Amino acid sequence: MQRCLIIDDDSPHILINECEIEARRLGLSIEFVYFNPRKRVFLKQSDTDTRTVSINFDLVKDNLKETILDQRIDLIICDYSFGDKDLDGFKLLIWLRGQKKKSKLVLYSGHGEFESEFVKDNFSRTPAEIKKLIITNIEEIIPRDDRKGVIFRILKDEKFNLDSTLIHELFKYSDLTFHSTYPDFEGMSLGDIAKEIEAETAKGFYFKENLIQLAVSHMIDLNK
Repeated sequence: MQRCLIIDDDSPHILINECEIEARRLGLSIEFVYFNPRKRVFLKQSDTDTRTVSINFDLVKDNLKETILDQRIDLIICDYSFGDKDLDGFKLLIWLRGQKKKSKLVLYSGHGEFESEFVKDNFSRTPAEIKKLIITNIEEIIPRDDRKGVIFRILKDEKFNLDSTLIHELFKYSDLTFHSTYPDFEGMSLGDIAKEIEAETAKGFYFKENLIQLAVSHMIDLNK
C-alpha cells in the first residue's frame, strides 16, 4: 500500500474522497493521511485578525514524528501558506526532506501566479538558501486545483524500489526487537532500523548489504 500525506490548514476531505474513488477505479491501494499544522494545539498566539496566527514549529515537528513519520510515506503534498509569517509550506518541506529522504514532495497554493512568484522569491535568496531549495528536491510546484492529477501521476508512475519495500515491511513490525545477523542493530526495534535505512546512514547501508548477502545465501541453500 502507498501512503500520501496531505498537509493543509484547510480540510482536504473532498479531495481525499475523490482520490479514494479514483484509486479504487484504477486498482491502486493508497492510504491518505491528513495533517493540519494550524490546529489550536500548535498555536502560540492569535492576533485580532484571525487570518494571521503564530504556529509553534517545534510542536508541529514533534507531533509529526510521534504520529506520522514513523511509517513509510511515498508522497507528501503540502500547502504553501498557513497564514503564519514565519512558517510556510516550503520551510516545512525542507525539514521533512531531512526526515523522509525517499518521499516525493509537492508544494501547492490556491493563489494565482504562485509558481512564478515562488521561484522569483526563492532565487533572489542567499546562496545557502538556494542550496536548501535544490537539496529539498521538490517534484512539482502547482496550483491547488491540480492536486488530484499530480497525486495520481506520481503514484501511478512509482516503480518498485527495494529500499521503500524493505522500509515498509520493517515498519509493519516496528515494535519487534532485532536480535541476530547484524551486531550494530542488535537490540533495536525494526521500526528504528527502518528509520536508519530511510535516513541513508552508513549502518543502514551495510545492513542492507548484509541482508542481501544472507538472502542470496539462503536462496542457494534452498536450491541444493
